[in-house]
Amino acid sequence: MEVYLNTQVDLNSAIDQVWRSLSERNQQWKQRQEAAIAQAKQILAQQFQQDLTEVLPSEIQNSLGIQIKQSLDISDISADFEFMDSPFSIKRIWLSDSMYWRIVHLKENIDCQPENLKNQLLRELAKLKNQSNTESQS
Repeated sequence: MEVYLNTQVDLNSAIDQVWRSLSERNQQWKQRQEAAIAQAKQILAQQFQQDLTEVLPSEIQNSLGIQIKQSLDISDISADFEFMDSPFSIKRIWLSDSMYWRIVHLKENIDCQPENLKNQLLRELAKLKNQSNTESQS
């Protein structure tokens, strides 16, 4: 004798349960992804700061009020500041196996080797300061 149980599945409940499970997994995945991106941003910003401090002493950075900023692209990091009400940005550029620094001031990009960043930046600041002094004396 065969026994058949009348086991009807509540289809709506089963669908809702699967949907909730998928939604929870999706939410957990998004949270893990956001945490990983936040951690990567922090690591990249710290590495940028270390690289910058190797070529531009922290005393100069502090005097200029440099702030490390990241754009939506986590690898696009810059050191931004204003000098005499003029915005500057310092970016690290990777090309093949080498790295150089770019000073961005207004529409001008000045690329330099790491060992030249400090002197080049001070030259640009001196130009701006002397230009301002010349204009005020006129």
